[in-house]
Amino acid sequence: MKFISLSLAILAACQLAFSEKRTWTSNTGDSVEAEIIGFYGPYIFLKKGKGMNVIRFPYSQLTEECKAIASDWLISYLVESQETQYIKESDSKLSQFLDGNLVKFENGKLVPYDISSLKEPEFYAFYFSAHWCGPCRRYTPNLVGYYSAMKKIGHDNFELIFVSSDMGVGSMKKYMKEDHMPWPAIKFGKKDNRLISRLRGNGIPCLVVTDKHGHILAHSYQGNEYLGPDVPKKMLTNFLNASKRVREKIATIKKES
Repeated sequence: MKFISLSLAILAACQLAFSEKRTWTSNTGDSVEAEIIGFYGPYIFLKKGKGMNVIRFPYSQLTEECKAIASDWLISYLVESQETQYIKESDSKLSQFLDGNLVKFENGKLVPYDISSLKEPEFYAFYFSAHWCGPCRRYTPNLVGYYSAMKKIGHDNFELIFVSSDMGVGSMKKYMKEDHMPWPAIKFGKKDNRLISRLRGNGIPCLVVTDKHGHILAHSYQGNEYLGPDVPKKMLTNFLNASKRVREKIATIKKES
């Protein structure tokens, strides 16, 4: 990515221009008119219309001109996001919904989990699972270990959220307790909200990674094909590592300027 020598001030000023629709062209000549909404790891994410559906496109297959535009967008976005954005100040409908509709298991009961004063994450990972589901119970300890490890090494720009597929709130609470879930969950009575239900796949366990606005970046399902939760988990790792590398480069540039 040839962007390290670019002026951060100019890039920050160009943020609005980068978010407009433009023609994105591959090195084989294919093109699409779309707005860039993300550049994470090896992919850029493009949105064609007003909905939440996005196109995932390999950065390596873009023309050199489009690669430069994507790189400029990424730096501009990350420079802008260096400013602390609290969830209570967010313009994201998803973040606004989560603020006030999350619970966490503490001291033997489910208690409201207030996120209004927390920094808004760059990524959300929604875990659709249930106590009665054998494959879920076998996978959850893996996810608990992953979550704890990612947080421990400094990846604080994501949050994992449990969406229960249990028959009642009692089973949901039992599951969170027995599997020592360190993350919050959607309130049982709110899990069918349209912002959440549209993320569901055809079965569980299902892990879905989104940006802060709810654009789907990685999913356990590709159409009707079940890929499993490890696929989106691996992609989330790539997203987090890529974001960290670029943030470190931005910090270095700021220090040297």
